[in-house]
Amino acid sequence: MSILSSVLLILHIIFGGSALVLGLFSMSSRKGQKLHKKSGFYFFISMLVVAITAILLSLIKDSAFLFHIGIFSFYMNYSGWRAIRNKKLTPSTMDWIINIASLINTIFMIASFQLVLIIFGVISLSLVFGQLKLFYFHYKEKEIPRMSWLVQHIGMMVGTYISTLTAFLVVNINFIEPNWVVWILPTVIFTPLIIFWTKKYTEIPQRKAIEDNIA
Repeated sequence: MSILSSVLLILHIIFGGSALVLGLFSMSSRKGQKLHKKSGFYFFISMLVVAITAILLSLIKDSAFLFHIGIFSFYMNYSGWRAIRNKKLTPSTMDWIINIASLINTIFMIASFQLVLIIFGVISLSLVFGQLKLFYFHYKEKEIPRMSWLVQHIGMMVGTYISTLTAFLVVNINFIEPNWVVWILPTVIFTPLIIFWTKKYTEIPQRKAIEDNIA
């Protein structure tokens, strides 16, 4: 293994471990409060490093699988962060570039005929389609659904956590057969939580508190 590969792998592991811990703090803390904001921000930074190092390692190791997963994680992490910074969800040039790139990545994931990539590819397709639909609404000057930014933030950031937890489990658990069970287990567990949190924090009593507290 080259020095560059070793450095990238070390960074990937360190920041991946940090993301696992920070993600738990962010998800378990009250939304809009200081702990949630701080842990959420550092989770975003950690996952940014994780995704970038995964993409670079995939190029060095010629791993299409790792490349697709890295792009997918980067897309969710970026989109979840952008939702907080851009509550009107007005698309920038960078938003368009990342979503189009993610759409291309999604097509290759589904076309790979690998079960895990197909599953994540279908999820990615629904996410990208949802964002492009909002972009279209802005283009046509149509009103977007209220609290769409919060729905996007929750879904994308928890989705990002799912990606790093999945990677951790796959690397460290090798006694469960078939192995694709380990790949989809975090998705099966956390998807109902995404639905629950989305409903909880977009209900009218919670709306004002969230809007007032999240910067």
